[in-house]
Amino acid sequence: MSSVQGLAKLKRQLRGLRDLETGLQKQAMPEAVAIVEQEAERLAPVDEGELRDGIGVERMPSQLHEAAVALVSRAEHAGYVEFGTSNMSARPHIRPAVQGKKKTFWSFLRDWANKFLRQAAR
Repeated sequence: MSSVQGLAKLKRQLRGLRDLETGLQKQAMPEAVAIVEQEAERLAPVDEGELRDGIGVERMPSQLHEAAVALVSRAEHAGYVEFGTSNMSARPHIRPAVQGKKKTFWSFLRDWANKFLRQAAR
């Protein structure tokens, strides 16, 4: 009977990829989105603080990913402030935070994945 050489190693590597995906979804992604959250809070116009304090990271149900996360603004008036109205100019804070931290966000995820893979290779 013939056997496949290296099958055990391949199984370990595939398990490592699954662990990487799980780690990215459950740990790294929320941390990366929190970077954008902090910037949005810094940029949010403050009157009484409700807008700034309503910005957060939430896990979202997703058919594609087990643990999708989103940056949210829970304040009732958040959309009006972000996009403006016919009577009020827009005072965006979410979109500029996303744009301003895009490179930092992706660098964080890349560095997290590289560190995970280096540790898994030991």
